[in-house]
Amino acid sequence: MGCGKDDAIVEPPVSSPSPTPRPLDTTVIVPLTVGNRWRYRQTIIGSTIPPTERVVEVLGDTLLRGQTWAVINGGISFHEHYPLYTSFYRRDADGVHEWGNYDNQAQWGQGFTPLFPYPVKVGDRLHQYLGGGRVLATDTSITVPAGTFRCYHYRHYMDSGFPGAVDMDFFFAPGVGLIRNDIYSGLRTVYEREELIEVILK
Repeated sequence: MGCGKDDAIVEPPVSSPSPTPRPLDTTVIVPLTVGNRWRYRQTIIGSTIPPTERVVEVLGDTLLRGQTWAVINGGISFHEHYPLYTSFYRRDADGVHEWGNYDNQAQWGQGFTPLFPYPVKVGDRLHQYLGGGRVLATDTSITVPAGTFRCYHYRHYMDSGFPGAVDMDFFFAPGVGLIRNDIYSGLRTVYEREELIEVILK
């Protein structure tokens, strides 16, 4: 059977190549590009209360005292700010700074020392919180609903009469942001956990 002049030539479909994922910028501990979005699940350990979720998004940027700060709904971690608050963060050469947090007994809102310093090495001290803190690890494997990540482990201590009482553990993956946040009750008991469910980076 031959082909007539009106017979259509049907080409086989050509599949479009999958877009190449944007390489992570591992020079930053939290990428503050406008439009970046993180979704977290919060669980109270050992409770029958159902888990809740929160979404953190970089909404834009603004100038504060001549410096550009990222505008974020809520905060990088749940206990930094209540979810409905707007907070301000800035990337600098020594890590992520927060506007409106205590800075080693400096004035409110100055942002002198980083909330999460980076780059860091194991044993480095954290100066933001009155209870102090340390970097415990720089290559910890953490698995959450969003996947498995190699993380830096930051620990903040309580400002209390109990030396070594843990306040919070933070696990950050460079170029991605906060992966998991453990909140403690007492000296060594994890009370609440926040885990990354989804991340969208622009």
